[in-house]
Amino acid sequence: MRRYPVIIKEKKKKEVKRSPVIVKSAKKAKRKKKIKRYPASSSGPLIISYVDPTEDPQGFRESTKEAMKSFAEAISTEAGWIENLTESPSDVGFAPSVLYPYQKAHMSNYNKYRWMNKSRQIGASFGFSCEGLAKCHLLDHYTKIFVSYNQEEANEKINYARSLYESLPFKYQRKLTVDRVTALEFEKRTVGGRRCITRLISHPQRAVRGKGGNVDVDLDEFAHFTWDTKIYVAAVPVITRGFGQITVGSSPLGRLGLHWQIGEDRKRYPTYSRQNIFWWECPVFVNNYGNLHFAEVQKKAPLMSTEERVLTYGSEAIIQAYYSSILEDFQQEYELRPFDERESYYPIDLIKSCTFEKLRGIVEISEDDSY
Repeated sequence: MRRYPVIIKEKKKKEVKRSPVIVKSAKKAKRKKKIKRYPASSSGPLIISYVDPTEDPQGFRESTKEAMKSFAEAISTEAGWIENLTESPSDVGFAPSVLYPYQKAHMSNYNKYRWMNKSRQIGASFGFSCEGLAKCHLLDHYTKIFVSYNQEEANEKINYARSLYESLPFKYQRKLTVDRVTALEFEKRTVGGRRCITRLISHPQRAVRGKGGNVDVDLDEFAHFTWDTKIYVAAVPVITRGFGQITVGSSPLGRLGLHWQIGEDRKRYPTYSRQNIFWWECPVFVNNYGNLHFAEVQKKAPLMSTEERVLTYGSEAIIQAYYSSILEDFQQEYELRPFDERESYYPIDLIKSCTFEKLRGIVEISEDDSY
């Protein structure tokens, strides 16, 4: 048998491409911070958006110092403190608090006696809470007393203040030592260890007494109070010591009562500053066109009839409220035009005396409560 030599073919080794190992130094191995460059114009030079502090340490320190000084000035007022440090509920969760022009005007009014005539649902109670919380953190010794129409509204002001307080950065929060449905108390320690106490107290209609100096008293929805004269007489002496202020604010309730008298009788009450807030001054109640031309609205709206300004500048909510109300009721609730008691079948005093017991709710303050 013929044999053929066995030829064993050697397998071809696969060539492995090897690249030299490049060992980067620790300094070079760190990823460099990307610097975004934007053209100043289509044919102009590039502008570097990132500035390295080490390139100009003196200039960086100066710019930081100026920024801190500017921020300190911004939060030194009640309105600036609220808008720069707190957050409020919005359509997308929480967002930095934004105050309306009339809320800022009220906070920057340091007159000892303040009178406010306001439309319904324009955020006045929220503004009162903002002012109180800001002063509790800006001042060393201060108390604000809210007197509301009923227990529910009294509780709401404390709820507003607590929500704003919880949104504060920890650095700017004072220690909360009392947290109740009707009161909040804050504590600050001075360099020497001395305690500085500030307070927010809220309760339904009853006479205000004591509380020392530097006390603000807010009488909210005062026109609807059953014992307006008694509460007012007790509140005025409370603010006479220190820099305290009294705010008599309400939506109208006829041409009667102490709230209406203070607003109308300038000779008898000459010390009061007066503020009227109509529905068209609230951005929420104005349509898209009105918000884009807000200054125009403030000039033209007062010269129009009720129906004309509602249909021209009103939001959907205001238009629906207009068509769901009697004209006189809408004008009183939103346009500060109180009705005449002579047109009412029942006197206003009789109506108020029959409603308070039902509306005030349960007062949650005991006799031995220090507040």
